Amino acid sequence: MYIVGICAAFYGILDVCDTMHNIVDARHERRIQIRKQNELRAAFLKNHKITKDCEEGKCPCRTEGQLAYDQYRPTIIKKKVEIAPKTIAQMSAEVHTCLATAIRRNTFYIIASLGNGKEVVCRCIGLRNHNFIGLDHYFHRLSCLPLDTCIEFANTNIRQVINFKDISYKYVKNSGLVIGKLPIDIPLFKNIVKYFIDGKLVNNLPHKAFVVEPEPPNYNNKMNTCDLTWHVEDITLHDDGFNVPHVMAINDDLKPTFFQHYWSYKVNGRGMCGSLVISNAQLSNPIVGIHIAGMVSGERGYAELVTKETLVSLLDAVEIEDIEIEGQMFGDEYIKIENNFDKVKSNLEGTGNFLGVVPNKYAYNPPSKSKCKHSMCYNKITISTYDLPHLHNKDPRFEGSPMVKGCSYHLKPVKPFEQSLLKLAVNDVKELIFANVRPLRQRVCKLSITQSVCGIPKIEGYDAMEFDTSEGFPFSSVRPSGFNDKKWLFDLSVGADGYKLHSVDHRLMQVMKYKDNQRKQGIVPCTIFIDCLKDIKLPKEKCHKTRIFSVSPVDFTIQFRQLFYDFTIAFQKAMFSVESAVGINVDSYDWNDMVRKLLDNSDKFVCGDYSKFGPRLMTSCVLEAFNIISEWYYINGDTNINNRKCRLVMGHEIAFAKHLMFNLVYEVMSGAPSGCPITTILNNIVNMLYLRVAYIVLLRENLMIYKKLSNIEVTSLCSVSSFKNYICVIFYGDDLIMTVKEQIISFFNSVKLSIFFKRYDIDFTDALKTDSIGKDYATVYDRETSFLKRTIRKHDFRFVYTAAMDKRAIEETCNWVFEGHVEPEASLIACEAMMLNAFGCGRDYYCQLRSRVMEFWRKERLVPRIPTWDEVDWRIYDSNL
Repeated sequence: MYIVGICAAFYGILDVCDTMHNIVDARHERRIQIRKQNELRAAFLKNHKITKDCEEGKCPCRTEGQLAYDQYRPTIIKKKVEIAPKTIAQMSAEVHTCLATAIRRNTFYIIASLGNGKEVVCRCIGLRNHNFIGLDHYFHRLSCLPLDTCIEFANTNIRQVINFKDISYKYVKNSGLVIGKLPIDIPLFKNIVKYFIDGKLVNNLPHKAFVVEPEPPNYNNKMNTCDLTWHVEDITLHDDGFNVPHVMAINDDLKPTFFQHYWSYKVNGRGMCGSLVISNAQLSNPIVGIHIAGMVSGERGYAELVTKETLVSLLDAVEIEDIEIEGQMFGDEYIKIENNFDKVKSNLEGTGNFLGVVPNKYAYNPPSKSKCKHSMCYNKITISTYDLPHLHNKDPRFEGSPMVKGCSYHLKPVKPFEQSLLKLAVNDVKELIFANVRPLRQRVCKLSITQSVCGIPKIEGYDAMEFDTSEGFPFSSVRPSGFNDKKWLFDLSVGADGYKLHSVDHRLMQVMKYKDNQRKQGIVPCTIFIDCLKDIKLPKEKCHKTRIFSVSPVDFTIQFRQLFYDFTIAFQKAMFSVESAVGINVDSYDWNDMVRKLLDNSDKFVCGDYSKFGPRLMTSCVLEAFNIISEWYYINGDTNINNRKCRLVMGHEIAFAKHLMFNLVYEVMSGAPSGCPITTILNNIVNMLYLRVAYIVLLRENLMIYKKLSNIEVTSLCSVSSFKNYICVIFYGDDLIMTVKEQIISFFNSVKLSIFFKRYDIDFTDALKTDSIGKDYATVYDRETSFLKRTIRKHDFRFVYTAAMDKRAIEETCNWVFEGHVEPEASLIACEAMMLNAFGCGRDYYCQLRSRVMEFWRKERLVPRIPTWDEVDWRIYDSNL
């Protein structure tokens, strides 16, 4: 009985083995058959010529790289199923939301304009930092276009011209993919590498998946959203290899694209390339592939398998790994930025990323009424020609929202310089700063929180932070009643050595700890600057020109001072040796020294003013400025890796700042927030870069002028290092004054500079802001030779130069005070301030204005504390004070 059973089992096993062998043979034969079919297909594709039928979607080939959206896109019947988070069976709602946010943020298009309204639109997906993944047939097409083709970067709300040569990319071997890197003036991507599948999990994935197709931007609305179509599909994994014809196959040298592992599914259509395939498995990293081709008939689509391991092996290491755009932690609460633009209080239009809205609790409600008011002596000492600023859309004098009008300049980026030119300018500025900016402390390093808040009393310049200003987002929303500034966040006492810090609000400490950890990990925190309208008196003809001040969060101010204060103080101390007037006392020998330094170079003055300089700073220049500062710390002894990483991250927090306008959070592509702790010095460095790039270009374009020079002079001029041989310049933020030597004044002057900067959409006008430049250069006493709103004047009897402030601005000072200031003290102080500004205009003017002031207050039976002109002169030049 046992023998019979054993025999039966033995023959059963043999039967199973035969069956399995037959199955294996059948599969083997099937694979051979498929391979032969692919070989035949490849041979056919190799000899296939692109015709007009192919361009119109009538290609006889079975598959194609579905290149792009255009006006000739054929209608494809596709199964579209919109999936809301709650209807997803297996993928968690949290993962779905995170993926949707990341895909919307990271999907972008490279658009090439062909003329006659035709475009090549190539969808790509950002991976992290400036790295992206694209498809080879896109880049084959782009690389064959004429060199003068206009190339643009575009996403939902941005359409920005870029230099295609500034996009670096490489083709991936045995793949249809391209790994690339965008220029640094494009906003960073969310890190989605972590969302790609681990290779070891691929074989165990379920069949159910989504093909996520982002809709192309239409730019019809002020604030667009990226709509995603989630196609529900059954996907099948293949490892038998796949060929896609080369889109530019005009000879036998261009082989079809081959990739080994791919997915197939039924959804398909022209323009779907670059869509992500996402598994419906319960995973935190469900992205499994990228749509790369489809059958012309529309029956099937194909996606190349992409794993996290593949991407990690292809991407270079970066210091900044990710960005936070979803919101920020505040104590125990996470302030979420909701991607619902129906709740926006005011629409904003321009080139930037619109992130969403904050809860009403954290929205900013600006005051509708100015705090400026007339003083006691309004129109009694001098006649006022100024008025209140435009602060509200209900102001009967003007139309529209002043806030929207002002913020719109944050969304008008300039055109970037060519990277090769900027690199030369950066190197020259870097060498100048490294040679002349010396630390005031023996050892530069990260300051403590106490040092950042209270300063270092024993060292000149290391002052405490200002406490009488706003605490910024989100702290201003929870400010206790009875306070009107940030002092409530600190427990302080004042002694002989200044402030002493006892404690800091626990929520502020938590926010700083949270963001510090993010920066050390290479994550850019969600730091938000509140946009406020400047409440200052303005000339009546300029009251409609609204000005925005973007308030820095107090946590950012403290941590920025910790990491940058050593450089800030050292740079300010260096002054003229680094072409800077930051820290200048205009009513002192400083002004005389500056003018003499300029005249030692030449008597031909060139002055200028930029329109909206701060809000439209070139991003690449801002980032290079932070690179210079970070390197300065390194060569001066701060070699801490975390400190360097934090400085670079903070540079991105400023260069791509997130602003809050009412309840709308938006991210800019240019400028620097006016309230950031390094605004003036940052503007200085960017201005230095601007002028050097202009110098390089104008020199190269005017080589014929060299015929007037000696060979030695020609050799010298051909390098940016010759800049200081022919130009002496002093900057104060966006303001500049310089003298230019005779040899180059014909092509390096006010008019030529204005024309040059227009190429980059930068408005450079004369210092008087007349919107035009009348002459190439000026002389020392000309009205056009203006700096810091002052002209140059001879002292009444000393051999020094004085700074003469505009008399209209001087005489307006006494007419205005702020609400809440006690009278008559406020008006007395306004009169005293007016007289301080009047000194540089000379004894006669000062004395007659002082007489009018004293006469007014005599009638009020009060005596202002206003010294005579001679007393002021003695204090400035003889007292050694």
